[in-house]
Amino acid sequence: MNSLLLSAVVFGCLLEPVMAWNETQQLALALAPKFSGTLSIMGSVFIITDIVKSREKLGRTYSRILLVMSLYDFFTSIAQGLSTWPIPAETQGVKFASGTTFTCNFQGFFTQLGVGAPMYNCSLSFYYLIVIAFAFSEDRVRQIEGFMHFIPLSFSIGSAIAGLPLTLYNSAGLWCWIAALPGTCVNGNKPEGEGECRRGEMAWVYRWAIYYGPVWLSVVTITLNMGAVSYLVWAKERASNRFRFGHPSNLTSSSAASDAGSNDGELMDKNARAKAQAGSVTRYFASKRQKVKQKKRAGLSSQVFWQAFYYVVGFYITWITPTVLRMLQTIDKPVPFWVVMCMSILLPLQGFFNFLVYVRPRVVQYRNRHPENGLFNAIARAVRRTITVMYVSDSRAFTETEAQDIEVLDPCYALQVEKEEEHRRLSQEKLKIAEKDKLEYKENDEPHDNHVEKAPSAPRTTMEQRRLDEMRLLEEEDPSFHEGESIHMDVGCNSGDLGKNASIRSNGDCAPTDDNPSSLSSSGRQIVSGSGHGTIHDSAHQLSDIAHSNPGEESDERNQPTTTTQIAPMDGEDETTGPPTQRPYFYPEFLGDPDFFFT
Repeated sequence: MNSLLLSAVVFGCLLEPVMAWNETQQLALALAPKFSGTLSIMGSVFIITDIVKSREKLGRTYSRILLVMSLYDFFTSIAQGLSTWPIPAETQGVKFASGTTFTCNFQGFFTQLGVGAPMYNCSLSFYYLIVIAFAFSEDRVRQIEGFMHFIPLSFSIGSAIAGLPLTLYNSAGLWCWIAALPGTCVNGNKPEGEGECRRGEMAWVYRWAIYYGPVWLSVVTITLNMGAVSYLVWAKERASNRFRFGHPSNLTSSSAASDAGSNDGELMDKNARAKAQAGSVTRYFASKRQKVKQKKRAGLSSQVFWQAFYYVVGFYITWITPTVLRMLQTIDKPVPFWVVMCMSILLPLQGFFNFLVYVRPRVVQYRNRHPENGLFNAIARAVRRTITVMYVSDSRAFTETEAQDIEVLDPCYALQVEKEEEHRRLSQEKLKIAEKDKLEYKENDEPHDNHVEKAPSAPRTTMEQRRLDEMRLLEEEDPSFHEGESIHMDVGCNSGDLGKNASIRSNGDCAPTDDNPSSLSSSGRQIVSGSGHGTIHDSAHQLSDIAHSNPGEESDERNQPTTTTQIAPMDGEDETTGPPTQRPYFYPEFLGDPDFFFT
């Protein structure tokens, strides 16, 4: 077995010398990255060109992240697609090795630069998380976009440059990357070994520090982010299915509640009742429209989730075989040839997988409109028409159907557009409500029926509105009673009874008067009586309820003339004692005969 040792490094890891690859296997390992790298280069070029040609796409954070990630895939695919060509020609056991130390450094630099691709995949997962989970708008995403670019760019470029003076880029079997020369030296590709390293000393430490660590950290972070996004999308779809349709009883209950409120005491007129019912119907249909919009937004969130999910699937396919290979090496197990072969094919394909996910919305739309076409036919047509749009400025070159097949809005951008439109709509509604309230307050300030009704400082509550309606009914019964009047009383000034020679003024003060034995001042009217026990006091309670119907109004009654209404004594009674019973000024008619209660 020892005579068949072959030091080969795959994915930057020194393969344990378990067996020697034969000529056919070496040829397959040398050619496979060239084909897969070419596909990845084409896919990356497609994404880059499609984004750069559109000013609208360049203005989106999502497109810019995808653009830089595709640039990383492009350069990495070129480096890995060259395969064994840049490896120095004197290297033994490597097919087609025809390079120099300079070409090896060139290939190793761009291979190490490719660590930015998985880090940008991590940034893309964070983007999907904040858009779906936290409903960030495009403006809010731009505020943190710098961090999504700074960390991958600074680390990848810095680590790639650091490898040049440290002489880390040497033959790694399939291509040049971080490796020791020779591969069996002490503290080279492994801590143990034989002899001193000419180049790439401590290569195994740098692999973990500047490549494996960031890559696996990105894998864990992407997995956690996608788990959170999956749960949130599932919760939204569940809520959307649960509240898809409103219950018909909502309209009935709202109308019933409105009728109950309007018939309470028969104080609301027909117009107010009709307005309340109309408001209930409006609220019902507004709720229905809101549910439809929520369902649409949940559908967009689902589309965004699946788009992000497929990006992650492509990422996992790219990195699963290198991860398995490294795990086998960690536990000192032999690495089968098929694992190395799969890695040499899949690792350079990251750009091609991203391309398939990028054109997926267009393919789905095309297949929905043309179900007779197969999957590969739809992909070919979507790619052909997109490429044609890149270089043909005349949109009339396409038919109306073809133009519709080309114009596809990315689901992530569509979700953001939907949220921004909803935000603008809510802002416009708030402005309309504010203008309407301002107009109503202005109308309330205008004079009506020889008196001025001041607009309240705050929106009226239900109780305040009901008291205003009571005052309007009183005005209809007694034209001399104006709803703008304010009646102020202090019924607690005499422990519940109005004593003789006590006057209740508008300011609530109780003081004896000489002119009137007992007077009630109320915005220009007085009710004067003798020492009736509790009769005027009960009326004061009723008047006080009406008086505080609009606490925002303040009346200056000191400068207004007052008129006195004397309550004449009944037959058999003198002016001193007064009648034994008196009917209050405000008496609810539905109680029946007042003499039954007040005799």
